[in-house]
Amino acid sequence: MTTKVSKTDHLTIGTREPPKDTRLAPHVFQGSPNAPLENLVALALRRYGDFSSRRVTGDVVLMMIEFANEVVEMINSHPYYDGVTIEYYTSQTDARPIEDAVMVRGLLALYAEQQVSEKYPNSRMEFVKHLNSILYSRKYKGTVRHEFVPTENSDPMRTVNGAESKLAI
Repeated sequence: MTTKVSKTDHLTIGTREPPKDTRLAPHVFQGSPNAPLENLVALALRRYGDFSSRRVTGDVVLMMIEFANEVVEMINSHPYYDGVTIEYYTSQTDARPIEDAVMVRGLLALYAEQQVSEKYPNSRMEFVKHLNSILYSRKYKGTVRHEFVPTENSDPMRTVNGAESKLAI
């Protein structure tokens, strides 16, 4: 089946620029537009729900720095991301230009995976869906949609690479 990728401009008006303030709890995090990693870790652990998010060991914090760097790598290598390469976290007090909601969902998904939790599939799906949505809307600003249009009869029983065939696989 041959397909043609067409770029269609819809009359959608969108300016999905990154907000100036992406903090999930602006009443708690004051100053920078992005919260430090330690606060995002506390939010993720509170959402996970197994223990007090402020009473974690140093090992958990180090593990969360690793998870945060995995999220950074996912963003840097994402096909919809065309921004400046985001630096890795080196400390729990670092802040990066990543929306807090994306980082919290990523930390939650990776933590649930590490814990072999039944919460993992849903949290991973929510993270990926949110990440794709945010990065797509940043890249295309709400005006471009990709549509696949078949350029010929795409009956698999009819042809294989243009040649007649009894069964096309």
